[in-house]
Amino acid sequence: MYAAHLLREIKRINTAPMRVQAIGGKQLRAGGAEIVADSSRWGAMGILQSFKVGPRVLRGYLKAKKAIRIEDSGLFVPVDFGFLNIRLARYAREYAWKVLYFMPPGSWRRNLQGEGLAEVTDEVVTPFAWSSGMLTSVGVHAHWFGHPLKQIIEEDKTPWQGEDSKTIAIFPGSRTHEIQRNFKAIARASEFISKGLDFEVAVAPTLERAQLMKMWRRYSKSDRRITFTEGDAFAILKRARAGIICSGTATLEAALCYCPMVVIYKFSLAMELEARVLRINPEFIALPNIICHRRVVPELIQWKARPKTIALELLQLVEPGTFRDNQLSTFDQIRNDLGSPEALTRTASLALKMSVM
Repeated sequence: MYAAHLLREIKRINTAPMRVQAIGGKQLRAGGAEIVADSSRWGAMGILQSFKVGPRVLRGYLKAKKAIRIEDSGLFVPVDFGFLNIRLARYAREYAWKVLYFMPPGSWRRNLQGEGLAEVTDEVVTPFAWSSGMLTSVGVHAHWFGHPLKQIIEEDKTPWQGEDSKTIAIFPGSRTHEIQRNFKAIARASEFISKGLDFEVAVAPTLERAQLMKMWRRYSKSDRRITFTEGDAFAILKRARAGIICSGTATLEAALCYCPMVVIYKFSLAMELEARVLRINPEFIALPNIICHRRVVPELIQWKARPKTIALELLQLVEPGTFRDNQLSTFDQIRNDLGSPEALTRTASLALKMSVM
């Protein structure tokens, strides 16, 4: 999504013909990029899932290296995905390419950032102010222009309708293995939620609508009204009274669309064991909480994501009152903390400047 919006902004600023090749999916293809490798099914969390997608990632990596190698030079713009992109950035520099890292890996962390980035990049644009400071301290030429999602959502003209809505937004995730677990908990939670509320499920670009519909019928005994919507995430959030949101970028999207939320995430026993062995125990995992450095939205992770608990937390946000008001007022703070609504425009200008140097 971020790469596709950046590409559109580059093309808006510079109308001259250019060749753009990319690793990506539907959105980059729609933006006019020639897809070298389709990464739609590369998403993974944990070591076991990474092994499953490893062969696809390796094939894409080799295709990308070939695309870099056959050109004299160019500009490589990696977006997140450090495991793959750090290696490709190093390879691109060997072939005299410029490297602009957009959204560097782990930029949301408040520690342990920037290792090895200085050696493989010319410029880095990061979405968080604290990230820029940490990267600069380890020798990275880093910029903070604001968070790109702020510009993306401010350019979306869908009106906010949450105050009078009877709809609950459901964002179950984008990876198949996480949706299977999250969706089961959400579907069963629906049985504890008033039938006066409708559900609207956001279908991620990496998924098929029929796939989610089949899952819902398998897990839910409720006959409530539910719709499945593709390609209109911001509109879903803006017309919802509240949402049940899978931890990830969607939590920040919900905050910027003023959709009060319950954040959930369920993972496999193997992933839980990995986390325990590696001692992975972050203070927060939802982006609104990470940005504010405190609990703004409820996080129901793994065993805490019980259907009845999800329903009870959600119903507190549906009803007028302190829980709902506190989230909405904090969303104003988050919006301000994310800086200028020109991150994409300024990154596009930097990319064009680097491409002619």
